[in-house]
Amino acid sequence: MKTAILIPAYNNASTLGKVIGLIRHVAKWSFPKDKFYILVANDGSTDDTDKVLQYILGLINQEGSNIKLNADSWAINEGVGSITKKGLEALSCCDEKFDFLVKLDGDGQHNPIHLWAMLYKLKAGADLVIASRFHKKSEQVDTPLDRMLLNRIFVGLVREITGWKITDARSGFMGMKWKHAKAMAPDLITKRYGIPMEILLRLWKMKPEAKVAEIPHPALYGGESLTKEHRQRYQDGGETIEQKSSRVTEAYAAVLRVLEDMKVDAKQLKTKPG
Repeated sequence: MKTAILIPAYNNASTLGKVIGLIRHVAKWSFPKDKFYILVANDGSTDDTDKVLQYILGLINQEGSNIKLNADSWAINEGVGSITKKGLEALSCCDEKFDFLVKLDGDGQHNPIHLWAMLYKLKAGADLVIASRFHKKSEQVDTPLDRMLLNRIFVGLVREITGWKITDARSGFMGMKWKHAKAMAPDLITKRYGIPMEILLRLWKMKPEAKVAEIPHPALYGGESLTKEHRQRYQDGGETIEQKSSRVTEAYAAVLRVLEDMKVDAKQLKTKPG
């Protein structure tokens, strides 16, 4: 089996080494017979992300393991949605033939140790697997109220449309069959943080009967795995009410834009009024 791992990165010089190191650990010890192709999509970072990547590239690609690492860098920051689309298009153009695609962020919020559980479910037949921060078995590490409410709003919305009983609609850590990722890549239109929801909706449009599974993953809004800047953002007073509210507006607009692009109407909602 061969898995492509896409890591959108923006100013992640302090965390990328650990993220890639943990992927390497899982690949080496849990799936020694599989092949892994990691693509880090550097979204216009202004810190030392590119230097860190060049250093890691030199280490990993010389050791002869079951991992190959590549990196693409763009000069201007365009947002995680845009860079996800570009990363998928780059993977589609390479000579590798993949079975699965896993996407996770490079900022330390996603723990690659859970990669083994995600791949286990994909190999068992799942079309898409979500690393859910709001699974009943997921640890909550200083999760702010606004993030809890934000997820509940959009989980409900995605359930209304798809009928899938998911618990996390906005997780950036997900895996899917490569054929689905490749098919939807040209159509992705979300520029920023609504991209996980667009991926869910695109898959539903392509395959309403898709097998969607979840694995528990800690909701990390605090703790030492995050950078100091991340921890400060999620603390009380880190963001204003206006900033928190704008996240809801942006996410709702992203969903509406995708639904209109896919020509979905109210008659297709799974839950009927009354």
